[in-house]
This record gives sequence, C-alpha cells and structure tokens, in this order.
Amino acid sequence: MARYLVTGTAGFIGARVAAMLLEQGHAVVGVDDMNTSYDVRMKEHRLNGSVHEPRVEMNYLRFSS
Repeated sequence: MARYLVTGTAGFIGARVAAMLLEQGHAVVGVDDMNTSYDVRMKEHRLNGSVHEPRVEMNYLRFSS
C-alpha cells in the first residue's frame, strides 16, 4: 500500500483520483482549500464518503499571496 498526496481533493478530478486510489487499496493525503469558485456544497458532497475512510487524511489549507 502506497500513500498519495492528492491536491484539489474536493474537486471533480481530485475526488475521482482519490476514489480510484482508495479502490486500489492505497492511502490518500488530501488537500483542498474549499474555495467558492463553485458551490461548496458540491465539494462537501464529494468528500462526504471518503473523509470518514481511515486511509484518508484530509487537510484544508488556503494558499494566498
């Protein structure tokens, strides 16, 4: 089992990549800033199933200059 860092985990592509890695038995370190570029409820919905998975470490970070 490998451990992968997935950025944008709450987004469409990041959520799918994380799900595929979990299906293959890997661990995922997720990073997302949960910005409001589109409906945050969609992002929360995508994370809902995987956040409680023991092989997922989710981090909410905001990067700004």
